[in-house]
Amino acid sequence: MNERASYLLIAATLGLAACAPAGDAGDGVDTAPAPTGWQELVRLEADRAGSYCVRRTATQELFVGAIDASVPPWASQVLLSVGEPSGPDRTEACGPDAAEGQLLYASSSSAETFFLPDTVALHVPAGAQLLLRVEASAEAASPDALALELHGLAVGRNDVTAVADALRVAGEGVRACTLERDQFLFAVAPELPPAHRMTLTALGSFSGPTTLFDSTAEVATGAPTLLGQPVPMLAGERLELACASDVVGPSSGGTTAAQPCRAAVYRFAAGAVDGGNDAACDD
Repeated sequence: MNERASYLLIAATLGLAACAPAGDAGDGVDTAPAPTGWQELVRLEADRAGSYCVRRTATQELFVGAIDASVPPWASQVLLSVGEPSGPDRTEACGPDAAEGQLLYASSSSAETFFLPDTVALHVPAGAQLLLRVEASAEAASPDALALELHGLAVGRNDVTAVADALRVAGEGVRACTLERDQFLFAVAPELPPAHRMTLTALGSFSGPTTLFDSTAEVATGAPTLLGQPVPMLAGERLELACASDVVGPSSGGTTAAQPCRAAVYRFAAGAVDGGNDAACDD
């Protein structure tokens, strides 16, 4: 099935699940089937530039087949993760060491809906907490402009055959893990600063190196982009993700200093709905 056909099938068959409104973290878990339709996952409202965390607890199990996020120019980094509750449901200033959990979505620019492959979904367990981290890099014209919403479109549990998440690669180091299940790398979200070039590579101990992104041949939008073909990785294989970038010329404002290499790589384990992917990827 080609990508377009897969997207159309997803759009035709997905339903929606709900998250708790902010402040309802203590209301317990609802085991009833979740309602259908587009649902706001989490929302940021702020009045100045800075680093923000927004926590929101899910009262119902949620399988998300697509994420719609219109990331404004002032948001230089948007990360959505899920994990055990790490604080009350609220918006607050936070640093880069905020508890992350399992990464679901990463973007530095997005104007289009990110559809996952057919029957693949992001998973938010009932009682888990969504954490949205946003870097507001520049003052907006007015406080009302510092608002950002993420909406999700979820598929029913019976329509899901694989659960996806994302692995974050930051800096010039290597993100490595030994896989417990057969997995497929299927999308990337490279964050390419102006006047830089970047390569993102996956190295499997069995399968060898695969270039996932090369800025000399592809355009980096900052948003998640499906690979032309999923890259298979085998159980027991050691996976290394390496990101490298360097400056290729001055920006429009003059000299450009080198910026750290940052990207997210999306993966799913076929047939893993209850167990999901490997929880850790840092061995």
